[in-house]
Amino acid sequence: ARCLLMASSPTLCAASRRTRPGKPEQSRHSRRDMGVEFRTGTYHRYIRIGKRTVKDGEAAAVWNMNGVHTEVVGPKRIWMFFTTIRFLDQHIATPEQYISIRFKDGHLENVKGPAKMYRNPVYHDVVNVMDAFKLLTSNDIVVIFRESADAARGAGRSGNLVRTSVSGPALYVPAPEDVVHEFVWSGKDANGVFTKGRNKFRVLHGGSKRWSIEVAIITADKANTTIELLIDYQLPTSGAGAAEALDRLLGIADPFDSMHTGLQTDLARLGGSFSSAHLLQDSFRAAAEDLSRYPELRLRARAAGMEVERVVYRGFQPSKALADTFDAERKRERDLAAKQQDAARQIEVGRGHRGE
Repeated sequence: ARCLLMASSPTLCAASRRTRPGKPEQSRHSRRDMGVEFRTGTYHRYIRIGKRTVKDGEAAAVWNMNGVHTEVVGPKRIWMFFTTIRFLDQHIATPEQYISIRFKDGHLENVKGPAKMYRNPVYHDVVNVMDAFKLLTSNDIVVIFRESADAARGAGRSGNLVRTSVSGPALYVPAPEDVVHEFVWSGKDANGVFTKGRNKFRVLHGGSKRWSIEVAIITADKANTTIELLIDYQLPTSGAGAAEALDRLLGIADPFDSMHTGLQTDLARLGGSFSSAHLLQDSFRAAAEDLSRYPELRLRARAAGMEVERVVYRGFQPSKALADTFDAERKRERDLAAKQQDAARQIEVGRGHRGE
């Protein structure tokens, strides 16, 4: 009805519709555009005429109609005219982390936590939050390669690296030019199978260590079985001899693959010295725990800067054929024992009858 009365003034009619009693004015943009949630880099808009509120805890990159960039950190309300706005992703590092930043000009920067920053595509190429290296004891180290001072001054050839190390206890944040060495060693997979390159790590834990391993052997009577061993060894990473041990360790790409090969050689000799019947006897246990039986293992361990201290025999897992042989032998022994008991009872009964 109001529009009919104001038919001569369409502008007033339209205004009347926009300010209808009981209907608060609504923006063309959803209220959720700002809302209570923080906007991230997935939010970008082209605004012909309008405004945006950058809340406290948000930041945005804004390009005006001439392409000039401005970074806006909230809280702030900005008015825009033919403007592009993109909100920025926030990256937060705890005290045990650091922020790794690669800038558009190619240089790198690591910022130790606690820290917070916004990734601005104008300045930053890649931003990642990384865990610092926790070196809890003096036996924990990281090996670092960095450009030598001569190379940095231009006196050396490009890519001339020198090696150093950092030991604990410490929380280590690498410098941008540091390359932290990654160890790639063989080990057991989820199924307990010895697999090359299984273990990948950057913090080397030294000191007294234990290696649990299962190795297949063939006995003198051609029986197949798998024996289980615990090998105690020393990996010096601190104190006297640590530097030489580290040199040897880094000289072998995969020390446990080398030691595993040596162990197989030693156990092939050990298995050929005993028949399958000896596997159940103490003589085989004593031989399996005798360090002098493992010359190849110890030689390869020393070449990698380690020292084998003890071998513990845990038992064996017979093949199906060998298990069937053992079962048949045990059954034969049980039957023989039962026959002997029956014979003894018959003798006792006979003696009782003679006494009567």
